[in-house]
Amino acid sequence: MKRKWPWAVVGVAVVAACGSKVGSMGDKGDPGAGGPAGPAGTMGAMGSPGTAGPPGEGGPPGPPGTDFDAGPDAGNPLVNALSGAITYTNGTFTGAQFSSDLINGTKRCGNATHVCNAWEWSTIQILGQNANPQAANGGAWIAGGFNNIDPHLRSLTNGQDFQTCPVNTHLTAYPRCCNNEPGWNGYFGRMHCQADGTTLAIACCRDNLIGGL
Repeated sequence: MKRKWPWAVVGVAVVAACGSKVGSMGDKGDPGAGGPAGPAGTMGAMGSPGTAGPPGEGGPPGPPGTDFDAGPDAGNPLVNALSGAITYTNGTFTGAQFSSDLINGTKRCGNATHVCNAWEWSTIQILGQNANPQAANGGAWIAGGFNNIDPHLRSLTNGQDFQTCPVNTHLTAYPRCCNNEPGWNGYFGRMHCQADGTTLAIACCRDNLIGGL
């Protein structure tokens, strides 16, 4: 007959062999070495601008300017360029002959000149002022807006719509006039309607009005 081991006895033997309890925890070890650096973070938002600094010191003075010429026309390139832009015929003509010659292509002005249009004559006299002679006392014949038909000659725009001068009159470059205000020399670039029976010179404008400007 086999002998049976009492399990109680076996358990006591195991406990006796392993100890009756677990030992205490040892001391904490030193920390390990640091790991490698992580990647850089994204850039933060830009801060607001700082306040402006104080103004710097002023620079040195510039060189002195040239002397000012107080004369009304001296050194004016426009006046110089317009000098001689208007001349007048030596001969005189009635308004009827003037208009007939102009419409039919009969040249009365000299080489490199043409009969002044009303706007040309006025503009040159206003801008050039003393650079050109004024019309004589009775004025001088000038063309209107166009020079191909009589109503155009008597208009500042076009004869179909409006005639500045009535029939049997034509435009003239009139002398400077009416310096009623003290210290003033009168209007430049004036125009008049003159009866066709009047005998006057013709105002001629240079073909290249402002050559050399």
